[in-house]
Amino acid sequence: MEIAQVLPGLRRGLHWLLMGSLSLAVAWGVTGALLGWHQEIHAFDHFRVKFFLTLIGFVLGAWLAGIQVEAAKIFPRLTIVGLASMLISQAMFLLLVWTTWKSSTPLWRIWWIALVGTVTTTHIIVLMSRSAEHGKRTALSTVACALLACCLLIGLALRKDLLATPSPLEIWIWMLPTLGSVVGSVVLWYRTNETLTLPRSRWWMLLWVPMCFMGTFLFGFYAGRVTTPPPSIVDLVPSNLTELSPKQLDEQVRGDLTRLKAVAVSVDDLVGKNSALRADLQKKLADEKRQYFLPEEENDLKAQFMSYLAYRAALLRMVATYSGFASVTDAEARGRCFLVGFGAGTTLFAASRQLIHDYHDDPVARKKLNEADPNWGIPAGMFDRIHDSARNERNAEVCDEMAAYFQTRNSEWRVGKVFANEDYQWLQGRIEKSLLGMRTHAVAHHQVQFERILRRVKQDTYSPVYATQSLVSIWIGDTRLMRRPPFISHEQIAEIKPKLQAGDIILERRNWFLSNSFLPGFWPHAALYVGEIDDLERLGIARRDGATWTADDAVIRERLPAYLKKTSDGRAHNVIESVSEGVIFNSIFESLHADYVAILRPRLTDKQKAEAIRRAFSHQGKPYDFEFDFATADKLVCTELVYRSYEGLLHFDLVRIMGRHTLPAVEIGRTFERQQGTAKQQLDFVLFLDAVPGEGCCREAGADVFIKSCARSRGFNE
Repeated sequence: MEIAQVLPGLRRGLHWLLMGSLSLAVAWGVTGALLGWHQEIHAFDHFRVKFFLTLIGFVLGAWLAGIQVEAAKIFPRLTIVGLASMLISQAMFLLLVWTTWKSSTPLWRIWWIALVGTVTTTHIIVLMSRSAEHGKRTALSTVACALLACCLLIGLALRKDLLATPSPLEIWIWMLPTLGSVVGSVVLWYRTNETLTLPRSRWWMLLWVPMCFMGTFLFGFYAGRVTTPPPSIVDLVPSNLTELSPKQLDEQVRGDLTRLKAVAVSVDDLVGKNSALRADLQKKLADEKRQYFLPEEENDLKAQFMSYLAYRAALLRMVATYSGFASVTDAEARGRCFLVGFGAGTTLFAASRQLIHDYHDDPVARKKLNEADPNWGIPAGMFDRIHDSARNERNAEVCDEMAAYFQTRNSEWRVGKVFANEDYQWLQGRIEKSLLGMRTHAVAHHQVQFERILRRVKQDTYSPVYATQSLVSIWIGDTRLMRRPPFISHEQIAEIKPKLQAGDIILERRNWFLSNSFLPGFWPHAALYVGEIDDLERLGIARRDGATWTADDAVIRERLPAYLKKTSDGRAHNVIESVSEGVIFNSIFESLHADYVAILRPRLTDKQKAEAIRRAFSHQGKPYDFEFDFATADKLVCTELVYRSYEGLLHFDLVRIMGRHTLPAVEIGRTFERQQGTAKQQLDFVLFLDAVPGEGCCREAGADVFIKSCARSRGFNE
């Protein structure tokens, strides 16, 4: 039988396989979404997942095979190679999906090589068919790049450690031919698709017109929203000066003048301290070649920022109070109201512009000052709010108008002695000094508006991207390739529990979780053992108050109810960890119900451990950080919880991964390895529950075995 006789039937079969599998996959996915199947499924060995993956495999396989079959007459040999690769990849894929051979590394290698071969041959067939009429040289060079990229990808599958992270050099070597292949493919596609024709049916036009109107409306609405400037300070709060009697008004003005003097001195002192702190932080970052703050440096920066916010709140109250000075009927009283309000306003704006000048071009500090921190009472984006307010064009116009009013009435008020001579001289000097500081840090308002719009667009873009990233990360983190009981039993956990102490650091690993493939090192997770309520009492963290428990620390007192609440199986909370749901209290029987567990004990006093546990409690309730960004503390990953709890008490070196400084859990183990037996040792080994190969259980191992585990492959390690 000739190939020409086989092709029509093969095409029809592939077409029906593609359409049937695609229809079933869509129906299966929609049904699962409506019935909430995704909430029940956390492993690849669930029947519904296996069936869905099989359909997806058929869809992709039929699509690629269809492209190859279409070119069978022109490239028969290439088509045979492609179809053979496709059949092998499909067979390996189905074996991985439906059998228990998922632990077979050779099977994964064969599937990967066959898949790469299938995609590459299909790509080359498309390129060569396009080169018949357009750009033969471009097609040949693109084919060469595709073949080179294919060989490099196959090389990844032949490495000894299949899941080892490629080095930056390997990534660049692979990216160059891949980029050449992509660019060449785009050029060929463009040459063969120079014109784009749209359907011209009546129904299409009826749909097209309202779509254009809707698109225009949405664009205009969004553009108007992001370009609307924030309201001016003086427009926010109405003044209530007219409701006060002359005596009450005089008492309030003189009291606010006294407060203004105190706040102004504190603000000047803070500006000096802030400049010194900024210079010190920049020097440390430069000397140590860091691009992140240490936790104690963050605290220093936030402490000064909190002081500024407190002074800002006091000055804003005065500005709002005396913004209605014109409503005061008595001329002298009106002058006193203006002077106090304008003195507060210029002091505030000068300090704000100095703060902006210091940190506007410092991305590390600016990011930290924009971070939400409920413990400090700082909302998200606070620095940017101050930035927009201090550089608000409306606020600048009002300030200029008030400055002109001050210059016009200055002599009259000084001669008329609206304030005692000493008070007036202080107010005049304060206003003139602040105006000079504001002019020193003058800004171009069009540039400020552009920055604000650009920042708003970035924020609007970031939100859906981060939401998608979070959903994908949760799915990866909660999904197992193969379901089986953990190696460590509840009985073993009960046996080792008496060996634990509050403040111990826990390293954990669960095999066959998809997230293990993306996290560096053998140990992917870390947690903190905080102990039972009696341990907290012994450490002075909590105390009995009659029949209930309480704490002197407000942060601990607020979180004690969540800690004291029993788990769903009636066990006590004694672990705090950051998981996909956020920073939570957990039971040791749930947290340590894993495949491998190691316990390390900080060489610290009880007082220091108590401080670490207090800090850990302060993070409870924060969301998980799916960006693994250690530069911020409003969201935390598991190791960042340990890192920030022991800030200043233990030192862990952050490592740079994918352009960010972070602390993989395995680095905590490596810290113990590097420091063991030296004067710098910070951690003691407590225990290690290691899996027994082939027996599906664990047994205790020594420190030397634990140290070697840090060098193990991050593969599934069954």
